[in-house]
Amino acid sequence: MRIAFAFPARHVDTLHDRSHLASGIGSNVFQIDGVPVPLQVPVLVFLESPPQEAKVEHPLSIRVLGPDLLETGEPIEIPIALDAGPGTPDGWNMTAILPIGVAFEVKEPGTHSIELAVDAKTFSIPLVVVAANEV
Repeated sequence: MRIAFAFPARHVDTLHDRSHLASGIGSNVFQIDGVPVPLQVPVLVFLESPPQEAKVEHPLSIRVLGPDLLETGEPIEIPIALDAGPGTPDGWNMTAILPIGVAFEVKEPGTHSIELAVDAKTFSIPLVVVAANEV
């Protein structure tokens, strides 16, 4: 399994047919009035897995790094398994879009990052946090 891509958004809704409606896709600059302040970032993660890995669990880990490149809060690990949906042609990769909410406390302005990993394959999402008076 691998993370094909992932991006932050301002808001994500999961609809009744399990599709997703996202607004503010790619938004990665956040203004804050002071510190410490909680920040919640919706993220859409596009996962892809070869057919031979159907129903095999893989750990998805989520970490947030602060401007000092140290972890902010505790990392999270979620077991993920994909399966081919109905009508998927034989031999096609399985795909899924996973909406997640990443919440952390901002202790100082600067570049933070959300670090995602599956099977030692990583994906990084940079976030810029600026003080409102610096904008």
